[in-house]
Amino acid sequence: MISGELAQLPAGALSAAVGFDWRKESYAFSDGSTTTNPVFLAPFDPEFPKVSRDIKAVFAEVAVPVVKGLEATLAVRHDDYSDFGTTTNPKVSLKYMPVKQVLVRGSYNTGFRAPSFFQLYTAQALSQIPGNIADPELCPRGNVAGADLSVCAIRPNGLIGGNPALKPEESKQWTVGLVLSPTDWFTAAIDLWEIKRTNLIYQITPQQIIANYAQFGPSYIQRGTDGRIDGPGGFIRAGFVNADGDITRGTDLSLQATGKLAGATITGTFDGTYIDSHRTRIFSSQPYVETAGQWNSRDLFVRWKHQLGVTYTRGPWSSTVSQSYTSGYKDEKPVGTVPAGWNPKVDSYTVYNVSATYTGIKNLTITAGIKNLFDTDPPFTAHNLDFAAGAGWDPRVADPRGRAYTLRLNYVFF
Repeated sequence: MISGELAQLPAGALSAAVGFDWRKESYAFSDGSTTTNPVFLAPFDPEFPKVSRDIKAVFAEVAVPVVKGLEATLAVRHDDYSDFGTTTNPKVSLKYMPVKQVLVRGSYNTGFRAPSFFQLYTAQALSQIPGNIADPELCPRGNVAGADLSVCAIRPNGLIGGNPALKPEESKQWTVGLVLSPTDWFTAAIDLWEIKRTNLIYQITPQQIIANYAQFGPSYIQRGTDGRIDGPGGFIRAGFVNADGDITRGTDLSLQATGKLAGATITGTFDGTYIDSHRTRIFSSQPYVETAGQWNSRDLFVRWKHQLGVTYTRGPWSSTVSQSYTSGYKDEKPVGTVPAGWNPKVDSYTVYNVSATYTGIKNLTITAGIKNLFDTDPPFTAHNLDFAAGAGWDPRVADPRGRAYTLRLNYVFF
């Protein structure tokens, strides 16, 4: 990368940076079938032959001082992937400081996420669909005399796995924020943001193919030699597809205060995120479904979470007390009969941590701490994690390991 000043404008220096990136990615996985040692066998993971791709990119950025206190930054990046093509993504951001205590900022940019090797090339496999489905073409509508009703309750095979035709996910996002520093010891920042993703890479099930047959059409149905989906050679194509997308809106809040007390420095920090909405859909013809504040099999968007910390520093000693909080959310409804007394909401989760650090020995830093000081259990969820009986907790929210003690030594040799 090359960067530097291009010119001196009335409001300040015009700066620019340009650069390039080139790399090669490859991936391979063996299921252990070539070895006789059972320790290395991985029966649930398919053999994955080596695949690779070349990635090239160029990027540029220019910082323009428009007038005193107002700066604009313009950037662009062009990527070339050997397995799906090219993409170009710009970014525009503005910063305005009318006085030193106030900063107004905003940005808009586009982005992308390339499909992974697993999503593109993982082996395709047939497995029988659990539960009965109705053939979307052969099953008669209503009571038809003499109709073959056996096609209204079938269990065909589903073909799942990678999809080499996947496109990259694309996104558009904006932020608008305000930073206030009324004193030299306190700073507050608030940012509103929205992220809209399209071509969302989604692992669709055979049941969803049937439920949305009007959108997918017969190209996702392979009928057997007898014309039935559950006949010899018949199956439903599923696996990874590009769905319509989702829209997420939220607010970030950050506070920081620093003070002096009896020769010591006390620093307090607070960082929180509120998710106002997360709406998603598979097809553009469908209405969006709101998932913020409720259980979801893909991503879990709790309404609020924050990190709060206070650090006390005096000489070579410092100590920190921190709190991690995640708000509760609507639980997944249990499969089958709902048990009496079932709580439809997963409780909030709060964990406290403490640590102490000593730097009085040259080049050596010693830190000791306690994670989950009060040995808090994770909140119970009816979701059966990975089909493991009695799991009862969600790793996206909580940690079941309880209280833990840590000790860290860091020595700098040069």
